[in-house]
Amino acid sequence: MKIGLEISGALGVGGYRRYVEDIVNALTEAAPEIDFYLYAAFWGGFPDRAKSLNIHPRSNVHWILKRVPQRLVLPLDEYFGLGIQNALLRPYNLDLLHGLCSILPQVTGIKTVMTMHYAGEWPFRGLWNRFYNVRLNSASMERADRVIAISDYTLGEIRKTWPLPGERFAIVHHGGPSVEFRPAEPEEKKPQDFKPYMLSVGAIKVPKNPVLVIKAFAAFKKNNPESAHRLLFAGPDGDQAVAAREEVRGSGLEKSVEFLGAISSERIPELYRHAAVVLCPSTTEGFAFPVLEAFASGRPVIGVNRAALPETIGDAGLLCEPTPESLSEAMGKVVNDEDLCSRLTAAGRIRAKEFSWANAAQKTLAVYKGLLS
Repeated sequence: MKIGLEISGALGVGGYRRYVEDIVNALTEAAPEIDFYLYAAFWGGFPDRAKSLNIHPRSNVHWILKRVPQRLVLPLDEYFGLGIQNALLRPYNLDLLHGLCSILPQVTGIKTVMTMHYAGEWPFRGLWNRFYNVRLNSASMERADRVIAISDYTLGEIRKTWPLPGERFAIVHHGGPSVEFRPAEPEEKKPQDFKPYMLSVGAIKVPKNPVLVIKAFAAFKKNNPESAHRLLFAGPDGDQAVAAREEVRGSGLEKSVEFLGAISSERIPELYRHAAVVLCPSTTEGFAFPVLEAFASGRPVIGVNRAALPETIGDAGLLCEPTPESLSEAMGKVVNDEDLCSRLTAAGRIRAKEFSWANAAQKTLAVYKGLLS
């Protein structure tokens, strides 16, 4: 059997990259009898952007990397039906193509699956982003033989937008984080000048609500004037970078808030381990990787009671309203109540173990086999 995996959405940083690395490694380990072909058609940084993915080299892992101008080819295929990607893939005689990152190329003669990571109203800006994340995403949804949703919440949002037959859908939750995400060992020493910090992980974009976090932190500092806590943002700049920095300056928090930029995969586990609390205030989250990473690292989590966060967090973290007042109150509860912090830490570690990439791989393989049987 030959399974194609479309991975172009993972060539940047963020959740798609982590998802593709983890699900591909789990699939190729779970099904050594299946040949998996990792497909990406792109121009900039070819082929290193694909080869930099942490994909384990196995005998059943193959690459289909094509150097083509993606921003030309995708619209030509979508608007004019030229079948460019279909022609690129035809020589490999695939049995099935799985779009791992919310899009699916136009192909003929084979079964198709798409994993959908989001749905609903997202504030995509710019002509390309609206084409890629709205037009192409919607067309992919319509033509996929099966659609995998990453959470119950995501499936609910999908079905509000696309009233497709229920048998076309499956739910496959993400797995838990890698072993690098672990609690701090007793002998691990913090820097001499260490100051406690709250941590927000993800690009500085509208969906991650960085301005809300800063406003809540300002209220927390006002209510806890003796607190030495800082606020760290770990993620690349996005469409809220300017607004977030303006909010910091307007609140007089220049010495207490730091934007770390994109963080290497080697450094991010350490950031989690020493955080006083991890903040996840997104109101559009389809699953929330940072929640499980924080849980596995033995850190308490505060999330908002919106989107998939209640589903992912369960009873293992604090949920609040997406307002500065509610989030600030939750911050104060966690950092000022050691017993609460300990209970959340213990519950979070148990919760993280409930999610497994091996289980995600088996459920994904079942979708393939159901289509091909």
